[in-house]
Amino acid sequence: AGHVNHARVVRLVEKALEGTERADSTTDRVPVNGAAPKELSLERSIQQAHLILGRRAYDVYDDRRIAMSVLNTILGGGMSSRLNQNIRERYGFCYSVYSFLNLYSDTGEFGVYMGTDAEKVPRARKLILRELDRLAQTPVSARKVSQAIAQVKGSIMLGLESMSSRMMRLGKQELYYGRNFSLDEILSEVQSVTREDVMTLAQELFNPDEFSFVTLLPKAA
Repeated sequence: AGHVNHARVVRLVEKALEGTERADSTTDRVPVNGAAPKELSLERSIQQAHLILGRRAYDVYDDRRIAMSVLNTILGGGMSSRLNQNIRERYGFCYSVYSFLNLYSDTGEFGVYMGTDAEKVPRARKLILRELDRLAQTPVSARKVSQAIAQVKGSIMLGLESMSSRMMRLGKQELYYGRNFSLDEILSEVQSVTREDVMTLAQELFNPDEFSFVTLLPKAA
């Protein structure tokens, strides 16, 4: 990554690693366990309450990963997202609220984080679940999907301005897929996401019975 001569870098690496034995690349995969959703509430010496709800999602090889990024952006990716507009701005229930998505080689995770006053946790939790249900039951407008697609594409392009981000992207693509995806390929995949894709994913993932909940509450004085 950066202003380098590719051929020269290859020669230097080959020279540095000459004679190095290649390790066995075979990896023993253990199937994802059958852990069931659970709920946990803990007390800590903190000022505000923290709630995280999450569930298993898709791995990096799943074709739905791009559409999932768009769905995640609509739900909780930024100040214009559903969670921010309908919980933080409209009700003032949260100091911070957002959704997150992590994709790994074997599995993935999707979740929502919220920080608020302890007494507001039950109501705020219901509001989060309501937003998940809305996305599963009501199609998102074409305008909102287009805005989310533009936001995802913008984030990808901004990431190319950082040498470390470029390096990580190249490394991950080589490790996971064995090839490099051009920017045009990636942006084209993002652009192809439809309203139907977003709603289908929401229906697949946003079943409240499949989420685990962890709440950290301020310790009573």
